[in-house]
Amino acid sequence: MALSLDVVGGVPYVAMVLIGIWFPQKWHIFALAVIGSFLTLLGYFLSPSGDIAWVVLTNRGMALFAIWITALLIANYKQKLAISQYIRSRAVREYQRVLTLVLILAAAAVIIAASSIGILYETACKQQLLHLTEVAQTQGRMMEAMARHEQQEDEHENNLESALIETLAQIKDAHNRYSGLGQSEVVLARREGNQISFLLSHSHGRLGEPEPVPINSLKAEPMRRALSGRSGTMEGLDYRGAIVLATYEPVVIFKNVGVIAKIDMSEIRRPFIQAGILATIIAAIVTGLGTALFLFVSNPMIR
Repeated sequence: MALSLDVVGGVPYVAMVLIGIWFPQKWHIFALAVIGSFLTLLGYFLSPSGDIAWVVLTNRGMALFAIWITALLIANYKQKLAISQYIRSRAVREYQRVLTLVLILAAAAVIIAASSIGILYETACKQQLLHLTEVAQTQGRMMEAMARHEQQEDEHENNLESALIETLAQIKDAHNRYSGLGQSEVVLARREGNQISFLLSHSHGRLGEPEPVPINSLKAEPMRRALSGRSGTMEGLDYRGAIVLATYEPVVIFKNVGVIAKIDMSEIRRPFIQAGILATIIAAIVTGLGTALFLFVSNPMIR
């Protein structure tokens, strides 16, 4: 503080004011400027006399000017920096809000699409059950009518085996001439001892006789129920071990013969899975384009 009066003794205190650029509050800068000003004036009174008075006062005035100009410049810089940080943080928050809104809308679109596909899937299963029930019941009642007719025509009225053979021959001939079952399958079978013997399988326009299945096997559950005299619908394993939606009916007149109409669950699910994948791709593309357009329009307002 006690420097020669021909030296600008207050100028070193400018460095002290510059330290305020790292202080968190703006008033810290002015506090340092006040301290520097006080020390500059104190140095004036404690410095030895003898120099020209106006030179000394000019030096000290220039020192005070430098201290306060530095303080004001630093305070203005910190104020602009704070405003810039506020604007930047606000812009980041706005972008976050926009992205959150986009994610919410995308999630809502996915939920709506999934719900719609689920409802359509349930409706399709119900319609398939109605169709399969109609097919199975028609086949069962038709076989019973044909068997009764064969019994009336046959001189051995109670020969059910003969009636079954004749009825089965006519059923095979009818199925051989008809290919309108679509993706569904009609299966006829009878119980022979401890196994299920299949008499007819009509699927995709082709006739066949699947290999026998043990009666206690986990496969062919719909047919096992039909052979036990029950009728109804279920989702379970067929003779191949594939999961199917099936309607089962007993052919009452033969007591140990059953008919089922079924369709693979994979056949029912395939179009809905394809629709779900396509809807997901379209939703992703539309969401991406919508997000880009929304950001393009809202970007000037955010800035």
